[in-house]
Amino acid sequence: MRTPFLSLVVASSVLAAAPAVRGPKAANRKPGATAATAALSTSGEISSVTSEAAFLNRGSVDGVSAGQTITFSRGGKPGGTCKVTGVSEHFARCEGPGLKVGDRFAVGRGPELNPTGPAPMPSDAELARRGTALGNAEWTLRDFDGSSSSSGLATRVEALLSHTTYFGGKTSGFGVQRLDVAAYDVEIWKGLRVSADLTALNISARPADEARTVFRQTPVLLVHQLELGFRRADVPFSASVGRTWLRAATGLLVLDGAQASWRFGEGLELGAYGGLLPEAARLTITPSQWAAGAIAKARFSSGKGVEGTLVELSARAGWSQRNVLGGRAEVALDGTVWRGTKFDANVGLELGFGQTQARVVPIDAARFEVGWRPSEAFRVNGSFRYRGLPLTGLTEVGQISPGQRAIHGDLGAAYTVSHWLVVAAQGGVASDFDSGLFQARVGPEVTVPQLGPLPMGLTGGYAEEFGWLRGRNGYAQLAVNATSLFRVIVRGSYFQQVAATTTTAGIASQEVGSTVALEVTPWRYLKARITLMGRLPVAGSQPAIPMGSISGQIGGSF
Repeated sequence: MRTPFLSLVVASSVLAAAPAVRGPKAANRKPGATAATAALSTSGEISSVTSEAAFLNRGSVDGVSAGQTITFSRGGKPGGTCKVTGVSEHFARCEGPGLKVGDRFAVGRGPELNPTGPAPMPSDAELARRGTALGNAEWTLRDFDGSSSSSGLATRVEALLSHTTYFGGKTSGFGVQRLDVAAYDVEIWKGLRVSADLTALNISARPADEARTVFRQTPVLLVHQLELGFRRADVPFSASVGRTWLRAATGLLVLDGAQASWRFGEGLELGAYGGLLPEAARLTITPSQWAAGAIAKARFSSGKGVEGTLVELSARAGWSQRNVLGGRAEVALDGTVWRGTKFDANVGLELGFGQTQARVVPIDAARFEVGWRPSEAFRVNGSFRYRGLPLTGLTEVGQISPGQRAIHGDLGAAYTVSHWLVVAAQGGVASDFDSGLFQARVGPEVTVPQLGPLPMGLTGGYAEEFGWLRGRNGYAQLAVNATSLFRVIVRGSYFQQVAATTTTAGIASQEVGSTVALEVTPWRYLKARITLMGRLPVAGSQPAIPMGSISGQIGGSF
C-alpha cells in the first residue's frame, strides 16, 4: 500500500501545480472548443537506462517537472526513486540508483498545451539558424560500460545446440553434438550477479584410427565460466568467486578462485586475485597450478566530441606456479587508446621471471593492434603478435594447441569507392623461431554490398602465398538477404599448391571447395542455421575423394 500512496501524492502535487491555459489563443478558440483543464490520470515507465541516468517516456505535458522526485514500482513492489534533472514535453531524464527498464510510475497529465492545433513551421532563416547552432554545439563523449551498470544492459542469455557430421578421408563417419549455454552478468538481487558459460560435447561416432582429439571419453562437460559476483554502479566495491574471468588483468584469462577490487572515482580501480589455474585443454581443476597477485586499471579522457581521446591502461603483477613453466614472477601490461572515430590502438606485453624464461629477453608474449580511418571512405588495420614461450596467458580458454615460438603480422586496407563498391587489399607474414619456417600471403578483395535493386551482395578475393609452402587461392561469395526471416550464403573457392623445390615443401595439387549456408530467423530471439561444406581435389597426385561436413544449429539469445 505504500507505493500507490506515494505515487498518488506525487500525482496530486503535479496536478496542483499545473497552470491553466491562458493567452491570446484562448480568445480565438472556435465555438464549442474548450481548454483541456482537467488532468487525466496516467502512468509512465523507464524506457532506457545508462550508467548515469534513466530516461522516462513522460514529460512536462504529463506533469513531470525538473527537480521532482519520482517513485517507481516493479511488479507491484517498490522499485526505487529518482530525481528529475531534465524535462522536455514528452520525455524526462532522471538520476537514481537501482533503476531498470520497465519500472513504472504514476503521473498526472496536465492541460493540453496547444488545443487549437500545431504552431506554424519556423521560417527558413530560423531553421538555418537552428541548424548552424546544432552543428557548432560541442558533444561530450559518453562512456558506456554495461558491465558496471545496474540497468542490466550487459545481461544476456544464450543457448546453441548443434550437430556436425564429417565425411571423406580419415574423418569419414566422425560425428559431434554440442550444446553451448551461457548467461552473462544476470543480476539476481541488488547487485548480486551470476555468470556461466558451459559446453557439453558428445562424440557419437569416430573412426577407429582417429586420435587427434584430447577427449577420448564422451560426453564431456567444459566449464568456461561459473561465477557468483557482486557489482553495482553506486558501490565502489566489486568481487567474484568461482571459475571467474579476471577483470582488468591482461594475460590471465580464467581462475578457479576469487578476485576483488575497489573503484576510486571514475578513473582508477585497484584489486587482487588468487586461485588455481585450470588445465588448458580440458579445463579441469588442477591443484598443482595456481596464481596470485594484484591488478590495476585506469582511465583517462580529454577533448570533446569526435576530437575526444580516451585512454585505458591495465596492469597485473603476481606469482604463478605452472606445470610446464614452474614457479615464476609475472608482469603484464595493457593499454588502449581511442581518438574519436579515426584512430584506435591496443598494446599488450607479458613478462616472466623465474624457473622458465623466454629466450634473449623475458618477453613471454606481445601484441600490437592499430586501426586508422583518415576519412569515411578509407581505413587501415594492422596487427603484430609475438610469442616467446609455447605456453602463455594470451591463449584462449580451452585451446588445445597454443602455438610455438613465432612472430605474426597482418596488414589490411579498404577503400569505399561508392555505396556499391568497396576495394581492399590484405596480407600477412608468419615466422616460426624453432623450425625456421617462413610464410607470407598478399592479395586483393572486391565487394559489391548490393547488386542494384536486388537484396544480395557479392565478394571476391585472391591471395598469393610465399614461403615454405608456395601456392594461391581465390574465392567468390554471394550473400542473399531477401527478408529479415532468412539469409543464404554461397561460397566457391579454389586452392593450388606448388610442388616442392630445393627451398620449399609442398605437393602439386589443385582443389575446389564450396560452402552453402542457410540461416533462418523466425523470431528475433531464435535462429537456425544449416551449413554444408565440401572440398574436392581436381588435379595432382592426391586421390579425388570428396571431403567435407554438414552441420545444423539452432539457438537463441535473450
